[in-house]
Amino acid sequence: MQRFLAAGLFALAGAAPAVAQGYRYIDDFDYGSPTAVAEQFTDAMASADFVSAYYLLSPEAKDAFYQAIASGNSASLFAGVEKFEVPALIGTRDAEPDVLDDLSLDWARLFDDMLAGATENEQMPFSFAGGAVEVVAETEDGAEAAIDGATDGLRLSLKETEWGEWRVDSIAWNDGTFSPGWSISPEAGAIPAAELPFPRTFIDEIDYSTAEAVADEFIAAMAEGDWYRAYLLLSPAAKQGILAPTQPLQMLLPGIDTADLPGTGLFRPNVARADSLALDTMRDTGVVFDRIMLAGERQGALPFEFNGAELKGIVDNVATVKTPQAPALLSLHMLQMSNGQWRVDQVSWEGSNPSARPWGAGSVADSFRN
Repeated sequence: MQRFLAAGLFALAGAAPAVAQGYRYIDDFDYGSPTAVAEQFTDAMASADFVSAYYLLSPEAKDAFYQAIASGNSASLFAGVEKFEVPALIGTRDAEPDVLDDLSLDWARLFDDMLAGATENEQMPFSFAGGAVEVVAETEDGAEAAIDGATDGLRLSLKETEWGEWRVDSIAWNDGTFSPGWSISPEAGAIPAAELPFPRTFIDEIDYSTAEAVADEFIAAMAEGDWYRAYLLLSPAAKQGILAPTQPLQMLLPGIDTADLPGTGLFRPNVARADSLALDTMRDTGVVFDRIMLAGERQGALPFEFNGAELKGIVDNVATVKTPQAPALLSLHMLQMSNGQWRVDQVSWEGSNPSARPWGAGSVADSFRN
């Protein structure tokens, strides 16, 4: 689990997250009102879709969860756990390194894995099962929602971000008081263990079973501009390459204007410390990838075009993709993880950088000069 704690903040750009066109899971939430957010959060928690629940949390609530886990204080979040003990469904101590690496890049997935593990192991201090938003009232700092039919006294505190999105800032129940995220006392009781449904989350619906299925899904996601879905199909090494300090962003998106990356939290020279935008995005590489690819598409900086692309075949774990524009042929280098899932490890084409992941246009030296 120490691998999880290594995920920190990268270089701190951008203002509010961009609004996407068409279907894109990462922007499929209604942040327009406290009622809408409270209802979506309640539904997500009740159905054990903790990935969606995470994306409805405020930046400060996300950071409070991160700080509790990183400091070994998981006992302030989960009932009946010891110091440095972290509930987990997938990310257990005996999980293979590549599986842990894959989880550690995205705190949405870590949050989901820990809450799923706590649900199965009778370590959750509250439950939203059977709950419904009863009333939403304005408060001095934002809004408060009462949840009826779930844990006694369950309620949410909500606030508006600086870019105008409503989020859940804290959870309280019984006589508990609000603090970012939630906090429990050492003697807090636990909710009885519950069986998890399947599929629970958007990620559970992705078919990782064969190289062909993943290649087809990746081509479709890239063609549709659903960058977050495409990101989930990458190998851990490919994901790590997106923001690797030794691999400039210009290798991923040649000619990208790094001063024009809204919603990413990247490259902001006047930001001296992690602010709300950085806390909201920078511990989720998938979110950052989605935003930089959206900016790259708008700026015309994508090095290839998947719209109209066709999978021609897979030989020796390399999928050949024919595209309507140069480069006319792309290679998807497929890799099978220790858990049996197939992923895209690298995209390459004639003249691309053979060592860069998930892809690289040109050399490192040329990219730094640009």
